[in-house]
Amino acid sequence: MRRVLAGPAATAALVLAACATSWVAQPSRALAADADQLSFAAHEHDLGYRAYVAKSFDEAATHFENAFFAAPNPAELRSAIRARKEAGELARAATLAVVGQRKYAGDASIGKLADEVLAEAKPKVYEVRLASGTECNVAVDDKVVLAERLREQRFFVEPGKHELDVGWSDDRTKRVPIVATAGGSQSLALEAPPIPAKPVPPPPSAAGGPAPSSRPLGPAVFLVGAVLTAAGAGVTIWSGIDTENHPGTAAVKSDCVGQGTSCPQYQQGLDAQRRTNILLAATGGVAAVTLVVGVFFTQWSHVERPMAESAATTRAGITVEPTFGLGQAGLIGSF
Repeated sequence: MRRVLAGPAATAALVLAACATSWVAQPSRALAADADQLSFAAHEHDLGYRAYVAKSFDEAATHFENAFFAAPNPAELRSAIRARKEAGELARAATLAVVGQRKYAGDASIGKLADEVLAEAKPKVYEVRLASGTECNVAVDDKVVLAERLREQRFFVEPGKHELDVGWSDDRTKRVPIVATAGGSQSLALEAPPIPAKPVPPPPSAAGGPAPSSRPLGPAVFLVGAVLTAAGAGVTIWSGIDTENHPGTAAVKSDCVGQGTSCPQYQQGLDAQRRTNILLAATGGVAAVTLVVGVFFTQWSHVERPMAESAATTRAGITVEPTFGLGQAGLIGSF
């Protein structure tokens, strides 16, 4: 017994049977495609077929498009166009129809379908024609229009406000806002932005040369500290000698008998001793600070110069280095 299908189910079955037949009839294209892409395309086609039979036309169109862009052939594109049209997505259906006209100009079946879809869609959607001196791709509202770069693009959008993101090589992009109206059209001529200049890396330092120092102070600060330390040491020594001699231990003992600590000579000696202690502490503090500055914060070496210049400087210049010892801070110089 032979069964006869009628109604929408019959139409869908016939359409998809024709698509499956056309898919098998493209051996040369299939052999040219990568095996993984073919496997993916076949899987997507099967999912699209199931969704189409279930009347989930938007889902079916997505799977058919995935299959087409993985392994392009006119049968898969026809399936995608029909599914978009059945889903009421005329702008996308018309865009795919233009792809069919461009890629398969000699295919009568896809040419007939493309003409029908464009005739129905044009009064209801907005046409954009984009030209660029170099190949580019386009996304509308963050959705990629085509999976290929072209110098001339023709596509359609639904009425309303949209953002076009046009991309070129080297991550160059432009964003173009458009306001689409039903039945309207717009032509855009865009040029790619200049390729951004790559930052020039700093020249490598000479092999074996000293690493740049991050110490903020020059030798002058250490020199000032060393001079102050030396001056403080001299004053402290003078103060100590003066304390021993004026009025002196013997004078205090002889002149202050029976007077206690209120004796003027005793108070004079006490003041001199206190002065000496203050000078000693201040000089020690300056010496300690000078030592820290010289060791940790002073940049003693100079930027490396050419050998001839360095040799000349060594012959005619002055080399200064800090030297430290117990209770002393100073400089060693060579001329």
